[in-house]
Amino acid sequence: MPAAARIAEFCSISLLAHPELIAGGAGVSYSFQPRANRMPSWTSQQARGEGESMPSLKRSVLAAFDDFRASGLLRPAAEKFAGAWLACFLVMARGDVLAGLSFEHIRLASICGIVGAASTVALLAQMNRMGDSLARQATISAVVTFIGDVFAHPSHFGPQWAEPLITAAVSAAIAVAVWHGKRLVKRLVAPELG
Repeated sequence: MPAAARIAEFCSISLLAHPELIAGGAGVSYSFQPRANRMPSWTSQQARGEGESMPSLKRSVLAAFDDFRASGLLRPAAEKFAGAWLACFLVMARGDVLAGLSFEHIRLASICGIVGAASTVALLAQMNRMGDSLARQATISAVVTFIGDVFAHPSHFGPQWAEPLITAAVSAAIAVAVWHGKRLVKRLVAPELG
């Protein structure tokens, strides 16, 4: 900003665009009104010794993870991992949990859950996360579990898409149960909000 403009701003002098084109004494007057005890607007707060305080290390470290906290992506990813893992494990074991409790089934269900959680993060990072509904939770759970199951292992029965489709349906049912469970807990904890 040129010095003349800064002085004019500091003193509140009204300048015309081309004062040299106006004849002298043609009814144009310049006023000089100094501002009372104010620093010029071009002077920064830091130059005056004012400004925000320096954030603490604890606050800045937590701020780095704001998006991954409960309102961010970590909780939905963990929920979808758990739902996909459980659904994949139940469908692979065909309901017989104790007979299906092997390292291989746990590993394959973990792959399904990890891919489902990563798909959840990829989807939610692109979506508006302000709204939440039962249909949205069930749909996201089904889609990411289907993707995770396709990546985890070949189908154990029927065509290649059959087991991932059944696993996705089970995951959607788990998401519906969790949705209603959360709402029930909220109503029991704070009945005035429910």
